[in-house]
Amino acid sequence: MKPTLTFTTMMVWGFTATLLAQPSQSTNLNGATSRKVADARFSPDGKQLVTTSPDNTVRIWDVATGKALSVPLTQVVQARFSPDGQQVVTTSKDGTSQAWEVETRKLLSGLSNHLGTWQLVSFKYGDATKWSDVPDGQRHIKFLTPTHFTWVAYEVASGKVQSMAGGTYTLNDGAYTESIEYAGEGMTDYFGKKQSFTIRVEADKLRQTGQLSDGTKVEEMWRRLK
Repeated sequence: MKPTLTFTTMMVWGFTATLLAQPSQSTNLNGATSRKVADARFSPDGKQLVTTSPDNTVRIWDVATGKALSVPLTQVVQARFSPDGQQVVTTSKDGTSQAWEVETRKLLSGLSNHLGTWQLVSFKYGDATKWSDVPDGQRHIKFLTPTHFTWVAYEVASGKVQSMAGGTYTLNDGAYTESIEYAGEGMTDYFGKKQSFTIRVEADKLRQTGQLSDGTKVEEMWRRLK
């Protein structure tokens, strides 16, 4: 049976075609104009669209009117809405990120260079006063994108996953809060709960300090892999 296009689908296609076809007169911080779109992402409520262009500028579009609001940023390679749609997080060519308020388009914070792949090297949990190294036969890997995180612990020899968790996070001036949206063995008690930490990046090391939702103290040192 041939699928039938819904009215909403046709509206979205029509808007996208118009967006890509019409020259944009919005300007970036340096006054340059951009007429092409490299990537487009809807806001969670579907009312706005954030686009990046080949000239590495960013714009936020109103889906209903097709009007664009300029974001004063250049050298951006990726832009995504936050889960609540209130912010746009951008990633630049140098790997750093910034958070922008959608309504005012003002810079909220400059984020540390925390994005990438990290390996846990040492830790202090609970009431421990001394650092412990991760055993040679284990790996704890963490992936951080501008909006999501995933970490997994596994045995090196067998490749068997011991535990894992992931979800979304917010970061504001070093205050890092994870919202666990999926969890494996040993982490299911934290599912759906927020975990609060502070993070600091120095060279190729990321230090994470805080506590889990059950009150367990956590202090970790991660080494950048990528």
